[in-house]
Amino acid sequence: VVFVAGQVQLATGLVDMGLSTMERAAVMDSDVQTWISLGVAAMHAEKPFKAHQYLQKAVTTNPKLADPHLGLAQLALERLAITPRSGQSAVIDEVKGHIAGAEKADAKAAGIGALKAQVAALAGDKAEAERLLREETVAHGKDPIAWLNLAQFLEGEDRPEAALAVLEEGNDLRAMFP
Repeated sequence: VVFVAGQVQLATGLVDMGLSTMERAAVMDSDVQTWISLGVAAMHAEKPFKAHQYLQKAVTTNPKLADPHLGLAQLALERLAITPRSGQSAVIDEVKGHIAGAEKADAKAAGIGALKAQVAALAGDKAEAERLLREETVAHGKDPIAWLNLAQFLEGEDRPEAALAVLEEGNDLRAMFP
């Protein structure tokens, strides 16, 4: 009930109060899913430091789940935009460490390929990034995010026809497997 009250507070724009209420609920339960939910809520509320704190607690509670590792990797990638060039390699290494944690927890988890593709693209290896994104659509064909990630990559590479074809293929495959 306390967690839901926090979600309502968040939904009505009381971000700090909502996160605080949800955190109290998480402390009472100390459940990994609660920490993950709280971390995701903080990410959506654009509170990256809180999100990092909550996702780190999820990893501490149960390091055998891939999701909090993936969330931490995404948070680190988002930090690159405000990191001076001199510190960017350390952030990339942090991302790779979180990806490795996710792979150790569940090598087949959705999102690992997309994060690896982002790292490859940052390193200038566009062919590897595309290969990883295509693998993600094969491994997780029912996941619309996998298809959208590939389409966005292709669009960014100035290949709009290929991006549209990928979206159509993903939609066709998802329709075959409800």
